[in-house]
Amino acid sequence: MLDLIDKKILKRYHIKEEVAKGASSIIYRAVDREHNRDVALKFLDAGYSDPDEFHQFVVQATRPFLGMNHENIVAYYGVERYLDRTFIVMQYVEGTSLRTLTEDHPDGMPLPQVLHLVEQISSALRYLHGQGLAHQDVRPANVLVTPTGHAYLIDLQLVTAARQTPGRRLDMAGAAAYLAPERWENLTLPGDYRADIYALGISTFELLCGQRPYRGEQDDGSGEKSMTRRMQMEHFNQPLPSVRAFRSLLPIEIDTVLAKATDKKPEKRYQDAVQFYYDLQGVINAAIESADGEGVPSSLEPETYVPTPQPKSRRGTPRRYWIGAALVLIAVVGIALSVLFSVDDQGPGLDGTLTDGAPTAEESAQAVIATDAEPSATDTPDATATETLTPTDEATSTATYTPSPTLTLTPAQTATPTLTPTITPTPVIIDTIISAATGTFVNLRTGPGEQYGRVDVLSADEPVEVDGRSADGLWVRLREPLPGVQYAWVAADFVGLSAEDLARLHEVTENPSIRLGTSGDG
Repeated sequence: MLDLIDKKILKRYHIKEEVAKGASSIIYRAVDREHNRDVALKFLDAGYSDPDEFHQFVVQATRPFLGMNHENIVAYYGVERYLDRTFIVMQYVEGTSLRTLTEDHPDGMPLPQVLHLVEQISSALRYLHGQGLAHQDVRPANVLVTPTGHAYLIDLQLVTAARQTPGRRLDMAGAAAYLAPERWENLTLPGDYRADIYALGISTFELLCGQRPYRGEQDDGSGEKSMTRRMQMEHFNQPLPSVRAFRSLLPIEIDTVLAKATDKKPEKRYQDAVQFYYDLQGVINAAIESADGEGVPSSLEPETYVPTPQPKSRRGTPRRYWIGAALVLIAVVGIALSVLFSVDDQGPGLDGTLTDGAPTAEESAQAVIATDAEPSATDTPDATATETLTPTDEATSTATYTPSPTLTLTPAQTATPTLTPTITPTPVIIDTIISAATGTFVNLRTGPGEQYGRVDVLSADEPVEVDGRSADGLWVRLREPLPGVQYAWVAADFVGLSAEDLARLHEVTENPSIRLGTSGDG
């Protein structure tokens, strides 16, 4: 391969570094100066093929990828040529291979992390399969995971007219452990979506158990010395081992789900990758929920890789209880002070006037009144001014009481700070549409970020109502996007909003996660 580091090619790409290298390709990080963005340039080795023929093949095979728009599939921007070398221009993703992450968990990953990853991979595969495409080489090495846990499916195999890239086959050293039985029958032919689902099942087994089910390590008595050939025989003849043989505390029901995904006969497998995820999620969540108290196995505890919970709303506490509690507390304090300090000659007169520097009774009352009371229309600078507190429906934030003529108060040493209530502006609702590419889908999430779970998807041009945004402006909240779903979140890039519209939206900061079939601002 060429030494291209720090070179500018085609007057557009400034190559910065090499990021990956394989048997037939090398990937560089470069700056696309035309679009001012980092890109990945994947230079392909044509082998013994004619360079012109090879370039045309790559252009044709890559064409279906150029229109794809899915948040869990790396984007393909185009095919270029430099000095008779064909390269693909792709989205650059800063992340770690899922292969590396599985090696970091030799006993299996935490179950919430497994579900989070499988959810994203299965969503990407469903999208691909819906386009009439198959990945051809699904395995952890072909999934990139960002530091925030966002997964990208990478390295889609180039296939056209029922054949793979000229002059090359799959990298059997990596792919053999995940290859469906029907793929072994003719390695020069591409597989279909069912082979992808088989590979997803094998990959999920590896995430759960820390190792692959078929490794070709044991001698099967046939005298076959090739590990790859022994692995092939295992895919053909051996049932999938139980996950409990490697991780004894996993629920046994997982075996049934994985066995269906990796059935030897393609027609008996799941026909939808997302349905496989739903069934896996169901048995894992059921096991976690059924485990009780002290007997919860550590491997089932959802204590790791869970999005940081949002603050709970304080709106649920009725205001009248706060007011009642304030009155009771004031009465108790007043009686105690009256008994202990009634003989203090330095105290205030019978008119209740306090000495200089002491907090007023008004200030003391403010410290125990609920913070969700409406703010006073005006501020009262007079330290001696008082206002009678009554439990009405419209309590004010400076509600106080009038001291009894027989009550003497001693000045406190420090004043209790006033808690200022938060004013919630009237939300703005903007009608718009999902602005993804035609024929594509975007994910709805339970909160403003990739770390939140996916609820469902919406298709391009779907009308929606936007009623709020996240603090960073990167996510917006949809109002009733689907039946039974009152709120859901979507990346702001996928809705047709101008910068002015985005600025008008109410910033949702309190308990911003999804609500299903409930009411109220969240």
